[in-house]
Amino acid sequence: MYPVSERYKTAIRARARTDRVVGTLTLTDGTVLALGVQDFMSGSLTLDNQCVTGEELAFGCVYLGQAAFSLRTSLSRYAFYGAKLVLRYELQLPGGSWEAVPLGVYTVAEAERKALYVSIKAYDNILPLQSRWDGTAIQGNAYGWRRSPTAAGWNWARRRRKSPR
Repeated sequence: MYPVSERYKTAIRARARTDRVVGTLTLTDGTVLALGVQDFMSGSLTLDNQCVTGEELAFGCVYLGQAAFSLRTSLSRYAFYGAKLVLRYELQLPGGSWEAVPLGVYTVAEAERKALYVSIKAYDNILPLQSRWDGTAIQGNAYGWRRSPTAAGWNWARRRRKSPR
């Protein structure tokens, strides 16, 4: 769970609430598009995180997050390939301020132009781990598993601390 304020907890339990999904889309040329409610086609946004394929549970699989939506834009569909998508859920608190909870970071993999919008599918950043591992079996200390993601180009947010002796 993400840490949220007591005001958020009160607002989320209310019978009536005002919420929205917003985010940013950073194109490969560095352009940052702010995404608001007005940019999404109504009812088009879906987020999916599942570890099943069809109706079967496949052992050894990982959760692959997918975000799909239709974006009102005049940009070419080609501008979106490889773009970084960051989404967050915002809830309006009593008094009118907003509090956000992150929904994920995705990379755009598919973009299809329609008359008024571009239909976008983006996948979370687990995909870089789908690479061949030529190292030995990961055994040993508790940090040995970190070698594969580092080889895939991931940067870790935390560093290993030296244990006090």
